[in-house]
Amino acid sequence: MRLALPCINDGALSLDGGVIKKSGVFILGSRKDIEVKFPATSGESSMPAKYLETEDMIKKLKWKRSHVTEDMQREQELLDFAKANFTRQV
Repeated sequence: MRLALPCINDGALSLDGGVIKKSGVFILGSRKDIEVKFPATSGESSMPAKYLETEDMIKKLKWKRSHVTEDMQREQELLDFAKANFTRQV
């Protein structure tokens, strides 16, 4: 763990009982003295379904907005071209 110090920013915990805190404190002991528990996940998303639906709707609206903007730019170019042709004819 000491060799990894340049790579450790916030702290580290090794499975053999070594602990390096953010303050730089080393606690090296046997793993019998330290009890480490890791949270188990259910594999399901912790976000509510409504959040995921809203996120999907936002993506669709952004896509639609970009395409509408492109369509408007094309229409404006066609209008400008038609106006230029009309003024040349008059």
